[in-house]
Amino acid sequence: MLHQLNPFQWIVVPILTLLFLHSLALMARGVRWGRDGVRALLWLAAAVAVLRPDVTIIIARAVGIGRGTDLVLYLFILGFLGTSFYFYGRVVKLETAITTLVRQAALQDKAQSKS
Repeated sequence: MLHQLNPFQWIVVPILTLLFLHSLALMARGVRWGRDGVRALLWLAAAVAVLRPDVTIIIARAVGIGRGTDLVLYLFILGFLGTSFYFYGRVVKLETAITTLVRQAALQDKAQSKS
């Protein structure tokens, strides 16, 4: 059953399709299967949600949430928090590595200046 696309769908769906195809192309090159696979699924899910908003309502009600918009918002919040914690952990690791390197360099400079 085809339905008439609104202007938002005409703009967003082609963009999401290109992003989905780009992720698939990266997967085909074997760069990062896991990351690119998740990204491809997210682009596909976004395209389905834009094309068929009623799907989000059905899924939301199946998991006990009243509106599809709320489901999308909750998933976005969870994704944002997960991403934030992941990058925070990466920053802490990098800071620790930089501190270790700077300490080693300082000790080498001190040892070289004594000799």
